Amino acid sequence: MANAVNLTLDDLLRELRYRRWTLYRWGEAEDPALLAGVFRWCTARQVDVLLLRRNGSGNAYRAPLFRERDLFTPPTVLWEYYCESALWTLRAIMSLPAPSDPSAPMLMYPPCGECRLPGDLPTPTVIRPLGML
Repeated sequence: MANAVNLTLDDLLRELRYRRWTLYRWGEAEDPALLAGVFRWCTARQVDVLLLRRNGSGNAYRAPLFRERDLFTPPTVLWEYYCESALWTLRAIMSLPAPSDPSAPMLMYPPCGECRLPGDLPTPTVIRPLGML
């Protein structure tokens, strides 16, 4: 296995599947317009969301999950991150402490514009997590 310094975006996306994130894809598998990863915490009504865009940028956030329809348009977030690098965005969300950790973010605030998906996107393809490999 590659060491942590040399992990690629593909390596980290495989890790998301291993950690049982649900992936959403808008567009073709070979060239998606948008890729999202979602992890619902069992111990808290919170969700971690990762959005990777075709231009290579990404943003991530943790939000309280009040209603399922707020998954990609959260009214409030507990943490957010935006970067021109999808790889760094993925690293940031994967290093966020669990909600039960004392150092986990707890203050709610309105999200930035990047935390919202455009309303005109078609229905995504949902890629449910597989069992542990």
